[in-house]
Amino acid sequence: MRGDGRTFKRKNSQRWYIAYYAPTKKGVKEIKESARTTSEKTARRLLESRVRQVRNQRDGIGRYVEPADRRIRVAVLLDELVQRMETGGKKSSRTAASQLEHVRAELGELIATEVKPVDLRGYQQARLGQGAAPATVDRELELLGRAFRVALADGKLVSVPTTPKLLKANANARKGFLTPEKFNELIDRIEDDDFRDWLLWFWWTGMRNGETSSLTWDGLEDGDPSLLTLFAENAKIGESRKLPLVGPLKDIMNRRQKRRLEGCPLIFHSNGKSFSANHGGLPRKHYAAWAAACKTIGLAHLRPYDLRRSAVRNLIHAGVPEVTAMKISGHKTRDTFRRYAIEDPSEIAAAIETVAAYVKPRMKTPKAALRVIGRAQDTPT
Repeated sequence: MRGDGRTFKRKNSQRWYIAYYAPTKKGVKEIKESARTTSEKTARRLLESRVRQVRNQRDGIGRYVEPADRRIRVAVLLDELVQRMETGGKKSSRTAASQLEHVRAELGELIATEVKPVDLRGYQQARLGQGAAPATVDRELELLGRAFRVALADGKLVSVPTTPKLLKANANARKGFLTPEKFNELIDRIEDDDFRDWLLWFWWTGMRNGETSSLTWDGLEDGDPSLLTLFAENAKIGESRKLPLVGPLKDIMNRRQKRRLEGCPLIFHSNGKSFSANHGGLPRKHYAAWAAACKTIGLAHLRPYDLRRSAVRNLIHAGVPEVTAMKISGHKTRDTFRRYAIEDPSEIAAAIETVAAYVKPRMKTPKAALRVIGRAQDTPT
């Protein structure tokens, strides 16, 4: 690309500068930048590095980053990630923006190209010191890593730092769930008819709370009361789902028909208002009703989202094929779905007893065990 470049000094300056030709967004042009050194030898090494980057890009084995992009701060990359998520219609863009606020506060002013793994480990320690859960910190750094990868794909970075994780793979498996018996106890303590229907739908389908809250009467195909559509724009994974209204779902829908309000498109509503609050959770009064009911039955630690985990668990235990269960709950990947396959000690104990009942009649007692038994019988009492 027009030679090997040159080094030079500006008038009345002790610092060395370099100049070389490189491809830019406006075509090939001469780039001039400070070498930030008073040593010509050091400046020459930097020039050789820049020229090598240009040639590697020309040969398709590397990438050259313009000086302006090398000065981009982390905060800019975070903004670009959230903007891209919003443009792509990602339902999680608002949540991501909130999760990235801590990253912005701690790392936002750093030059993106200068971020090192040690900076990320320091962020981990700082967040843990603030009381953040390891899974929360991992999620925040996962989003930061995605912002770096987007910048890499756009040609603004030549590499991305390795993002360390606090949790091992699948260590954040879902833990909260309700047994059918406990759910019966809980639902009996919910006095609001509309909220009770919302919770029952959550329990039977495992739909995300935002998805359930977005269901509209337009989703009944051509007025067909037996099939309900969750439209793609309201689904987290961006794909529509159709749900046959049978069994308990039919009963819920019949009750909702009686509670239908003129001018309100929502199937599940509270006096015409959505159950999805601005922060993505429940309105305060409904969350208070949930918390009070949970406390009464001795499960104060549960959250409404645990109904989704419970629904997936029920589908699995009922023997529903995994592919079908994923269509109901709206999981896109098996890895995420399987984190909801919660087991508890009583289930594991029952499984061991079931295996023992099958295997033991087919086994012989080991000879060593027979000798121990024989010695015990020979011992005088």
